[in-house]
Amino acid sequence: MFRRFAFVLLTFMVALPLYAQFEGPGVFVLEGFSNQQLSFQPLNGTRVPLGELGPTSVRLRQINEYLCVLHGDDFASGRGSALWIASFDDIREAAAQGGALDWEVVDLPDNTNPYDVLLLENVLFVSNQQSSEVVVLDREDEYNVVRRYADLPYPQGLASNGTYVCVANSDYGYGNTVTLFSATTLDSITTLEVWDNPQEIAVDDQGRFHVVCSGRSWEDVPAKSAVINYPLGNPDVQFIDLPGNPGETVFMVGPEDFGGKVVFGDEYATVDVHVSAYRVPELQLDNTAPLSHPGGWALASGNNGIFVGSSINNTLVFMGSDWQQYTVIYTFDSAIADLLFFDAGMENSVGEQYAAQPSAIMLGPAWPNPFNATTSVTLSLSKAGQVHVELFDITGRLAGTLVEGMLPRGNRRLTVDAAGLSSGVYIVRATSAAGISSQRITLVR
Repeated sequence: MFRRFAFVLLTFMVALPLYAQFEGPGVFVLEGFSNQQLSFQPLNGTRVPLGELGPTSVRLRQINEYLCVLHGDDFASGRGSALWIASFDDIREAAAQGGALDWEVVDLPDNTNPYDVLLLENVLFVSNQQSSEVVVLDREDEYNVVRRYADLPYPQGLASNGTYVCVANSDYGYGNTVTLFSATTLDSITTLEVWDNPQEIAVDDQGRFHVVCSGRSWEDVPAKSAVINYPLGNPDVQFIDLPGNPGETVFMVGPEDFGGKVVFGDEYATVDVHVSAYRVPELQLDNTAPLSHPGGWALASGNNGIFVGSSINNTLVFMGSDWQQYTVIYTFDSAIADLLFFDAGMENSVGEQYAAQPSAIMLGPAWPNPFNATTSVTLSLSKAGQVHVELFDITGRLAGTLVEGMLPRGNRRLTVDAAGLSSGVYIVRATSAAGISSQRITLVR
């Protein structure tokens, strides 16, 4: 494994006017399944073309302050696997000047055909379908392999809730397991049986994994979602029946303090397809989801709604979290292969950055409060890091630990269980290298 730098000149179709700069909330769009193009499409603004990518681009991922494009193998030669990485600052500068974008290219081994990539702290997890393994790369050591999880049957989707990493083992459509291991110690934990053909994984704000098991439509095996809750190493799995041929899945945050919807796009886009969803935390199908919407190959959650990319009519659509807002943002020349939400306006300047972003670590108000069984608080992180969330009684004595480990940035709901606690006032305190946040809760029996 080694790292090299490639300087790729991206030729823009037209000179970019001032209003077409890289700014505001929007999505990166991976366009096409061959001769692929990259662009940034603001929610309200002019599309910013960012030039050509390699012919085997499969994923767009955010790695802290960088955009990462995962490239798979060329089917004929087995070559071409790589990570292309560029900072958002470099993308902003290239878009404003209409010039070249310098990609850092991290070559990956041939005949591995990587499917997904995930960042935790300073290591990258890459699921390699062809070589049936997940490898862990150290970003601070020339992306050398520091851990290898072998003998995984055709691993595909990766996700982490900060404590565990979950990988879906599809086994060419005939697998039915997921493997979970510690996100901090990198130790193997366990393998769970789910349903046929597990592929993509989303994580909700309670830290639960939602694994879409696409089934096998060619054998009349229906699709299901496996909802995995893994508190303290004691896994609980629930199953939800899903319509159609769901593939990509994302968690869409709702307008409430916590909760939202898990949304699925159709995998086999040969006719008019749809998006489906179920509500969190109720885990009930959302019958108001737009089943008649054509296309749903690529999804991205953000801006209080969801972006849907079609591989049928090549449209990019934004829908609000209640499905009422429906806006066709742009129609591309070819199919949309992947999407990544990014708010470019949050980093335009130091002043705007601190005005737009929440505190580095923040606990929201508990609800219900007072409570007599359970209560919930929302933990918000503006960047990934090691986090401890603990419960103290009014005298300062430790009464329990809610979270201890690496967490990605974003929001998640934490539940305080009153079992074994006496009535009284307690303090929920979250600490990280970035700061401390606390909330007072009252238990009334």
